[in-house]
Amino acid sequence: MKEDFKIKGIYPPVIFTSTISDKVFAVTGASWIEIPNIMTLEEVRTGWTDTMPQVKQEDNFKSITQEWEVKSSKGDKTYMVTNHFGSWYCTCVGFGYRRKCRHVSEIKIKLKS
Repeated sequence: MKEDFKIKGIYPPVIFTSTISDKVFAVTGASWIEIPNIMTLEEVRTGWTDTMPQVKQEDNFKSITQEWEVKSSKGDKTYMVTNHFGSWYCTCVGFGYRRKCRHVSEIKIKLKS
């Protein structure tokens, strides 16, 4: 099952465990797919296809999509923060749950300086 696992969406997937049914789901936006409870987040994200529309960049236009790598608070992981048409995204788990995180806030603060 792990090799065949596929999930599509514009947000990096997160794992949700239902306390009512003890079922485990991979979630990205409106896509909820039941998964075995032994799958890890890394395995889920390996099967993820980003469906965010891609924009052709002409040579004479400024890039519409900007990306930054931001280290985790412990410094052991790196997350990708993206600004796409003014919409902010981060690959961290917190952003997957809340649609906001300190990584995005950190980049916004740096840009205002």
